Amino acid sequence: MARSKTPTFIVELALRISAADARELGIRLEMERQVYNACLGESFRCLDLMRESKAYQRARKLPHGEERTAAFKALNEKFGFTSQSIEKFGTTCQKNCAAIQEHTSSQDVQATALRAFKAVQKYAFGKSGKPHFKGFRQFNSVEVKQDVCITFRAEAT
Repeated sequence: MARSKTPTFIVELALRISAADARELGIRLEMERQVYNACLGESFRCLDLMRESKAYQRARKLPHGEERTAAFKALNEKFGFTSQSIEKFGTTCQKNCAAIQEHTSSQDVQATALRAFKAVQKYAFGKSGKPHFKGFRQFNSVEVKQDVCITFRAEAT
């Protein structure tokens, strides 16, 4: 993938937080990890189903060009191997699990789902190795679609 042209700034700050805040942060990261693993599994499932299809095998034999690109795009849509479908799957996971719904926002979940999809997409294109599922306490950063990383709420809603 091409390098982004927009400037990106990352600031890491040491937090002095109470034990209760540390516990809440740990819970939120754990919920995001579970969403990531679910979306990663769903992305792998969609990719495997697509690769097993006869239409995929025919599309691979086409010469490089617009026809081949259109065939792969149609297959991605048909088998749900798109960023929108994986984000929708992540949102469904959030809505179906009370713990995840309580400790995460929909924007956090969508960004985490997109992170999982992009990892599998890079793998599908042969740009990187196979992404791994995250184990307990192996998920230590969360990205959202706004200008904040993690939103802390004073009260659980």
